Amino acid sequence: KPIANHITMRTAVSEVWELGSFVLLRMLGTVHNNDIVAIMNLILKWSESGTLVDHIKMENMSSVMSPFVALVQVLEGSIGRRKPAVKSRVAKGKSDIQTKSAGSGIRRAVSAASLSSLENDTSDLTMQKGKKADSEKAVIIDALRDQARDKFRSFAHALKGLLINPNEDSETRDVLDRITFLLSM
Repeated sequence: KPIANHITMRTAVSEVWELGSFVLLRMLGTVHNNDIVAIMNLILKWSESGTLVDHIKMENMSSVMSPFVALVQVLEGSIGRRKPAVKSRVAKGKSDIQTKSAGSGIRRAVSAASLSSLENDTSDLTMQKGKKADSEKAVIIDALRDQARDKFRSFAHALKGLLINPNEDSETRDVLDRITFLLSM
């Protein structure tokens, strides 16, 4: 019996689709927004045209659902306990960088005066070594991010395994390429 004719199955598939879209778009952010939307649109196109089974190994769908459910469970279990970041993680704009470097014209790290002062003053050198050691110790440990990344990678690899003939079909190849780009996060 087709899913479209069964109200409970249709609702369940619709809910998983919405949840998947939401989780992926929020988790991967604006960098991967176009890729997620393109993949989802192609899958919708294939399902509406009845060619989904020509592009995806439907019998292996559970291999994708298991990592997806694991990803959602990791996020669900930990996201509520997560504290908001103290500083904004948004990259500085070009204008901020230009105003900082516009003053001297030469970056301090490569100016001759700073290099000569490093050679002459050993106390500065030992102080800089101490600062370097402190900055190396300040590795950000984020267990939730690492767990979510691992679960997402499992999910993405399982998605890649579902695709049929990516070398022969341009749309399937596009999906494969976009999933590969998602794995670069």
